[in-house]
Amino acid sequence: MAVGDEDEMKIGGCKGAFIIRNSWGGEWGERGYGYLPYEYLLSGLALDWWALLKAEWVSTEEFGV
Repeated sequence: MAVGDEDEMKIGGCKGAFIIRNSWGGEWGERGYGYLPYEYLLSGLALDWWALLKAEWVSTEEFGV
């Protein structure tokens, strides 16, 4: 899940990244967060994206939030 962005983040030769939250818990990445370079999306490597339109539609208790 993308939870933010960091335009100045540099990963390899790419500048800019989405901040993502994984579903495996805090042991992965940086306490459960990681970065996905903008270039990954722009170059067509990611084909399936979803967006949350209304937070009220999500039952957060199912996610332990």
